[in-house]
Amino acid sequence: MFNVEYKKYGEIAIAFVHSKQIIGMGDVSEFGDEIIRFLEKRPNSHLLLNFEKVDFMSTAMLTELLRINDVVRTQRGSLRVCGLREEMKQVFEVTKLDSIFRIENDCTECAKRYNKEVGKD
Repeated sequence: MFNVEYKKYGEIAIAFVHSKQIIGMGDVSEFGDEIIRFLEKRPNSHLLLNFEKVDFMSTAMLTELLRINDVVRTQRGSLRVCGLREEMKQVFEVTKLDSIFRIENDCTECAKRYNKEVGKD
C-alpha cells in the first residue's frame, strides 16, 4: 500500500509519494491508477511526482510512469519527476528514459522552476 498527498503549488500540482517501497505489481498498478484518476479530474495538469520518501521502487514503475506520461501528454499537460534515489536515476539513464522524463534531484528548486515555467504559458 502506498500513500500519495497532493498539494497545489502555484500553477503546478505536486504529488508527494509517502510510501517507502513500491514493488509489487499490485502496488505499481494501484499507484498508476491513483495518479491517472487525479489527472483525469484535472485536465491540462502540470504534475511534479516527488519520490524523496521512496527508498525502493521496482523497475515495473518505469512502464507505469510511461503510462502516466501518455495521459498527461494527451491532456496537454506536463510531468516532471524529482527526488529519485541514485539507483533509480541510473535505471532511467540506462533505459534512455531520462530523455523522456525531466528528472531533477532537488524537489524544492524543481518546483520553483517548474511553476515559473508553466506560469508563462
